[in-house]
Amino acid sequence: MVIPAGTSKERAGHHFIDISRAYLLHGDRRQAFGALQKARAITPAQTRYNPMVHETVRALARAEARSVDTVHGFSVWCGIADRL
Repeated sequence: MVIPAGTSKERAGHHFIDISRAYLLHGDRRQAFGALQKARAITPAQTRYNPMVHETVRALARAEARSVDTVHGFSVWCGIADRL
């Protein structure tokens, strides 16, 4: 996906947060996590402190018991690892 030139970083980051949630609700956890990583690359602070990101990361961590290392690292980065 290509974000148009001139789009604010905040808007682009939020777009990927929304996309992540959509992938999660669709059952595609790999794509959901990938979208979170894109949001993090674009707007780290917005992504880290966004409640929807926290909810999505918690859902991914619960659903992906075998690959928690990657999701766990993201939850540590968000500051919510102790609340999973």
